[in-house]
Amino acid sequence: MQQIKDTFEVVRIANAELAVSIELCSLLPDEFSKACSAVSGGTFAALVSSGDNSWDTSLQTSWTVEDAEKTIVETIRITGTEEQKALVSGQSFPKMTKTTEIDLEFRLVDIDNPSSSTGDNNSNLSRIGSLKFRRLNKLLNDFHATDKEIYTFPIRESSILSKCFLGMVLECTICENSVGLKWIDRIRAVNPSYYKVIANDFFDKKSPGKEELPKVWYRRERNIVEKGYVGRSYGDDDDIMNDEVIDQEQ
Repeated sequence: MQQIKDTFEVVRIANAELAVSIELCSLLPDEFSKACSAVSGGTFAALVSSGDNSWDTSLQTSWTVEDAEKTIVETIRITGTEEQKALVSGQSFPKMTKTTEIDLEFRLVDIDNPSSSTGDNNSNLSRIGSLKFRRLNKLLNDFHATDKEIYTFPIRESSILSKCFLGMVLECTICENSVGLKWIDRIRAVNPSYYKVIANDFFDKKSPGKEELPKVWYRRERNIVEKGYVGRSYGDDDDIMNDEVIDQEQ
């Protein structure tokens, strides 16, 4: 009965999260991330045409490089550090180059929607929110043991902020450039909050490094195949395979 209740709970969550997870795969990376990638030598730099200095419209948007630079300047003026603001205060756009690139797995822990006080009422600066993530371990079942950083990414698009949800699991490539801007360069997957690799939960935690499924799991799986879920009690004597058979399967 508890398994049925747990299943319905996952279905309820999936009904709310799964569709938008798929949609976010096409909405991310966001505008600011694409701009940073384009001017810093990331993935989106390859979409800049060498002829008219514009984005390849068949692949992305009709932005020019100047549009990307403007997006970065506007975002830095609202969310950047004092050093970054000083860099973009001049007439010319500072040179930016990608310095690091790493594949990470994140869980969304906070969503900051833009408030009425965000931005400058005397300019065309966009009001900007942000997404805050914590890094996950490789098993995707807990936060990273040593990396406690809150990764914050400014988001200009309300369409993205409105669809994101707490607990969302993001598998992506993160880059940083020479002025300290971090951005989401590539998306590998956007998954609902209940996402995890189930088999990892059955690893033998008493023996570090020994990725071995416990015997009770094998018993349960064999019972499901042979007798189904209904009416079975996995503690019954006739449901338990002997250790010899289990060891052979392992």
